[in-house]
Amino acid sequence: MEYSHEDGRSGSVKVITEICKSGGFQYGNGKSGMLAVGGTMQIYDLRYNRAKDLHMEMLKDYFGDGLVKATAV
Repeated sequence: MEYSHEDGRSGSVKVITEICKSGGFQYGNGKSGMLAVGGTMQIYDLRYNRAKDLHMEMLKDYFGDGLVKATAV
């Protein structure tokens, strides 16, 4: 994952994204997600998200306009 923000923060970092079926709700697409960067983990409610690539949607949300490039490994 490469990022570059207008305030000068830039670099590359390993990011883990995971999409799973949530047992907590039975409506929408029934999915939730997790994004981990270093020691930070963020949980996403994706049940009403219609994007084809939910992994990229979480990256866009986390990195915003600073997202430069994401490469799956």
